Amino acid sequence: MTDTHTHLTDEPLFSRIDEVLYHAKLNGVNKFIVPGYNPDSWHRARELASLHSEISFAAGLHPMFIHEENREALEKELKTGGIIAIGEIGLDYYKSRSEKDEQMRIFRYQMALAVEYKLPVIFHCRKAYDDLLGICKEFPQIYGVMHSCSCSSEQIKPFLNLGYFIGFSGTITRKKSLKVKKLAEIVPIEKIIVETDSPFIGTENHPVPSVEPAHIPEIINAISEIKNEKIEVIEKVVEKNAEKLFPLIH
Repeated sequence: MTDTHTHLTDEPLFSRIDEVLYHAKLNGVNKFIVPGYNPDSWHRARELASLHSEISFAAGLHPMFIHEENREALEKELKTGGIIAIGEIGLDYYKSRSEKDEQMRIFRYQMALAVEYKLPVIFHCRKAYDDLLGICKEFPQIYGVMHSCSCSSEQIKPFLNLGYFIGFSGTITRKKSLKVKKLAEIVPIEKIIVETDSPFIGTENHPVPSVEPAHIPEIINAISEIKNEKIEVIEKVVEKNAEKLFPLIH
């Protein structure tokens, strides 16, 4: 199985990387996608990928890190090669220090880079679904995933119509996360991928910061219950989805 979104570049995972990867493999998780969000995280991710063949990485500017100097760094990083996706990128109106217009400008810029480099996109979105959708419609050739999605069942429909995959994280395992569970009910299995977003999003049994890629099976189990489908079927389909979305993963 693949953890399609884990921040192995961040503590407490980075300093325990060998243990974390070993743990994951014991639980059937043997591929990892590390999305970068600023230059430091890209460089760490590239380092990890060079040392561990099972790790792939993405590079992008998270809305919290859209400084002008980082744009030049991103273009340089993309030219270096070895990147399997642009991300995580998007819009965040929840706590962001950046103005909305600037966020949208840099988001469009990164979407154009994804078109230029023919790469999928990992979308981050909080409290900004209408603006994100408007920009996504400007780039119909883009394919990607709504990372750790928690929007409403109505909000997700136009993104599904655009062909995007929907990423579910540990939130779906929590008993009180009724909104996300309802969302998973309507998203076709063929459009679901799984992620931990470790160490930043905990599961019912493993709160932050103890969550790690080894806990992907908890997410699979939750989806299995919601979809009333065998675990083995969910595993097979979501893995096929990950390979379709990220054809460059090892």
